[in-house]
Amino acid sequence: MIVRGWLRLNIALFGVLLAATPQRAAAQKGAEGEWRAGDLRIEANVTSWGNDCGRRPASATVKRSGEVRIAKDGDHLVLVGERMRRTDRCWSANQAVYRVSTSASPTYWKTVCRTRPDDPKTELGTYVMRMLGPDQLEFSDVSQYDWALNESRCVATIRSTQVLTRPRETPKPSEATEKPAASTAPRPDCRAEDLRSLDLAPNKLELEPGERRCFRVLPRTQKSCKLDNRQVEWRLEKEDPALSLAQGCVHADENAPEAEHTMLARFGTSTANARIIVRHSDLSDLIARQTLGGGGVVGRPHSSSDDALALRIESEGKTAWVRDWRFWLLALGIGFVTALALLFFTRRRALAAPGPEETSTAPPKLTKICPKCGDRFEAHISYCGKDGVELESVE
Repeated sequence: MIVRGWLRLNIALFGVLLAATPQRAAAQKGAEGEWRAGDLRIEANVTSWGNDCGRRPASATVKRSGEVRIAKDGDHLVLVGERMRRTDRCWSANQAVYRVSTSASPTYWKTVCRTRPDDPKTELGTYVMRMLGPDQLEFSDVSQYDWALNESRCVATIRSTQVLTRPRETPKPSEATEKPAASTAPRPDCRAEDLRSLDLAPNKLELEPGERRCFRVLPRTQKSCKLDNRQVEWRLEKEDPALSLAQGCVHADENAPEAEHTMLARFGTSTANARIIVRHSDLSDLIARQTLGGGGVVGRPHSSSDDALALRIESEGKTAWVRDWRFWLLALGIGFVTALALLFFTRRRALAAPGPEETSTAPPKLTKICPKCGDRFEAHISYCGKDGVELESVE
């Protein structure tokens, strides 16, 4: 029984190790590096929806693509694609939510955010990033809304999920070695004479009362140079006390009315303009911004300059299991002990089993005796074959 229990224990431990191998490999490889964004799947569950709530949300699949670079900042992840995301921050488009809790492990990151308890526009969001394996990373956002708008009650749960995968295509060694090394020298600041034209992104910026959003300046230059918002002169075409400006960023007061404005940017002789729209949104607008507009992880277009990094990450990932010699030594030891226990148990059963002679016939019972010669006989014999004397029963 002891050997059998030991055998079962070893088999169970070995199975647990094999089942944990993908997670251990994911932890060894880590989440840092280049990833490719997958489609965002949105599941809408509406409990109550009135006329003031806006358009009723519906389940959908939003196409996502492009590359995302992930780096570690302490225990949490920083995701840089079309925009930057962090696993220790709120992912909601609602400026009123704040972080309640956050946690991190080598393969699992979770943050919970919500609005104030007395806010009539209640929102509770749970944002999770977890590694499904060495080459798969899943993001999930479960946001619960309970808004009171005029006479309407807007109650819905929106679940968004997205899977990121590591790119497997790698350049040929000859291509990787023939590429010239990228210059690491910092770009100089742009001068007015370097610019051909100036653009702003986005060309239409929408914000709600109490919200702050920023433009980006996009210089079209004759040579490589950098231009940031601090170097540019910003102003509104028509001043509005409900709006305040700071280096290309616009803040709308809490009581700002719905209106449309024009932002003007100037650097040297180059100018650009963009629209600013202040509007009071309903819940459907918030959900649309959080899911259809910019939900999940939005990747950036592929950059060939990152091929060498992708090749190095792929190579390191293939050798991650080999480097974990302690894991494989433990697995080998458990397998060896299991084999020995199985051999011992099988051998013991073979030795303990009765042989063919022992099972075919049992020794006869001699219950009678010859009073003259003393020989013993079986019960059905009456006379001694040697002396012819009648046999007596043995007491």
